Amino acid sequence: MLVLVLIVAVSAGVGAVLLVHQAQHRLIHTEIQETQVRYAAEAGIHWAMARLQQTPDWRPIRHPQTLPAGFTAEITVEPFGGFLLILSTVLHRRQEVTIRALVGAVAPEAFDHALWAWDAQGGVQATGSTFITGPVRIGPRGLQGKPLKGRRFTGHLTTQVRTSATVRPPAFNPEAFDDLLDACAAQVREVGSERVQEPAAPSTAPHLPSQNTRYLIPGTAYLSEQDSVLFHAPITVVATGNLYLEGTLHFQPGSQFIAGDTLVVRGTVTGTQGLFYGKNLLVVGGQVQASGQYASERRIRISEEARLAYPSLVYVAGVTTEAPTDGIEVQDQAQVDGVLIHPPRTKPPRPPHASVYVGKQAVVRGAIFNGWATELAGTLHGSLLTHQVVFYDAPTWYINWLRDARVDVTARPPDFAVPLGFSQRPHLEVLTWKVIHRRNPLPTP
Repeated sequence: MLVLVLIVAVSAGVGAVLLVHQAQHRLIHTEIQETQVRYAAEAGIHWAMARLQQTPDWRPIRHPQTLPAGFTAEITVEPFGGFLLILSTVLHRRQEVTIRALVGAVAPEAFDHALWAWDAQGGVQATGSTFITGPVRIGPRGLQGKPLKGRRFTGHLTTQVRTSATVRPPAFNPEAFDDLLDACAAQVREVGSERVQEPAAPSTAPHLPSQNTRYLIPGTAYLSEQDSVLFHAPITVVATGNLYLEGTLHFQPGSQFIAGDTLVVRGTVTGTQGLFYGKNLLVVGGQVQASGQYASERRIRISEEARLAYPSLVYVAGVTTEAPTDGIEVQDQAQVDGVLIHPPRTKPPRPPHASVYVGKQAVVRGAIFNGWATELAGTLHGSLLTHQVVFYDAPTWYINWLRDARVDVTARPPDFAVPLGFSQRPHLEVLTWKVIHRRNPLPTP
């Protein structure tokens, strides 16, 4: 009897060990499969980028591409403001992996400069505590530190100055941004009467902005933490008048907020890869910490303690009148990690005013590209590419003067990339990369 008990006990122990071993084997096998499928999805992204290098206008939808080792990736490419979104999905047995990549371009040679000013034929004068670190490209009279109105020059200027009788602005094609503004304006026009939508359900599925649940609202709309159920999945909110996002809100990647007049984003708003459009005015303030693309046809103001994380893009169309309030303002203790763009569309206004203004305590990490005049009183870790530099000391505008500015291109983030439009044949670069795993259920018999 004792022998029989021992045999049963040993058999049970061996069985348990075998079950554990089988479970471990299945787990390892599953992890190997997931890794193989993820590598295949990554290969799909790289294949798509190589194809786009050859054919920049290629915009496939669920394009099947055969990859090594018998895998097939479905590729979708969709414009998203100044960037591209690429989805690569690989399904193998019960494993499905999608990679969602936001793609920009490697910064061209002009962005290696701390200062590139194409209207500074008389050179640029610096006063106060101005510091410039990195190469400079300006007119024939160069870069000089000078006292002004009894105040000494106490800063430091780079010796890497290249002068030229003619300095041309860096090439820029605003087509992608025109398409963005046109698409936002078209959605505003589409709102005829309120369309009620069911709250979007949480989802980890791959998602493109064109697939968002949309909320179309005539007039003015307010969104606060009471509406947070709407933010569990990417959404598009369009208001024909003003749109306010205030309070504690977290939006999902690809969410879009569009206002036919003014868009205000203020409070503790967080998220990544959002798109924000206020036709006449876009205001970001409070404790906002969000990466995204911020666009307006007239004016954008970023203030208080707002932090626009990398890779953010701030864009004003540059087709405005000579109104002195039009342009981009970064004020207070705000910080922008990315690119500020005000393209050279029309002749600079007369009298001059700063169409891009960075305040004393504000910081930009990346680049400023401005077809008109820039007043830099704060800090730029990156490149200043501008028609003119100016500052105002009542009652006078000082043209091609810098006062108390700090520009250091060597302090720019090492992985810095720019939106599309600065090169006819851009070298594409991945800005953000998200892996989405889904395990498919067994097919129904």
